[in-house]
Amino acid sequence: MPIRHFLIPAAALGCIAPASAQEQDAKLWLTGVAIVPLEKRLSLDIESTVRFSDADGGLYETIQSLWVTRTLDSGARLQIGYQRNDSARRDPGTIENRLRQQVAVDLAKIAGGTLTGQLRFEQRFRNDGDDVHFRLRPQIAYARPFTPGGPTSWALRHESFFGGKADWNNQSGLFRIRNHASIRHKLNGALQVEAGYLNAVEFGRNGARDAMDHVAVVALTYAP
Repeated sequence: MPIRHFLIPAAALGCIAPASAQEQDAKLWLTGVAIVPLEKRLSLDIESTVRFSDADGGLYETIQSLWVTRTLDSGARLQIGYQRNDSARRDPGTIENRLRQQVAVDLAKIAGGTLTGQLRFEQRFRNDGDDVHFRLRPQIAYARPFTPGGPTSWALRHESFFGGKADWNNQSGLFRIRNHASIRHKLNGALQVEAGYLNAVEFGRNGARDAMDHVAVVALTYAP
């Protein structure tokens, strides 16, 4: 069954993205995360993602990530790590190796929820080019439980993508935005499932039309 059939109710949320977007695709992203404590306030985070697309006829990308997270006394989270993206759309597919550094800070408590700011810096290396593509990804998020201390919460996020030029990539300046709405539920003390809708808009370059993705996102996190 095409992915778009799962997204008909969510697609109405596309109004949060620019109406000028012309090219559209329906996608499904499935993610598994394991957070392994190393010591107090230090963890090893392991993540695996598979991505499917209607336009690409199924599986189009796999992502493997490994990073270390340090939580400071202030509550700020510092992260450094590595990510590998393998494209399934070409033969041979492209391989991207990515280094990333990130900081996340809780900014305020508002109406029973938490407003969080996050900034991610990435250095991207790919097998079909010589240049390094630098990318900056600021994000703002708000999460709130449905009931105080309850196992279920909802979250809203906005993320912008800024990049420099590279010989294999023309994504420079502000080239993409993402808006994400989701519901999280703690299954037990260690497992959490999150399901939501993500709307992504990539701005066209050199006369190309903007592209909009409607993405169903499901993530399972294990954090003992």
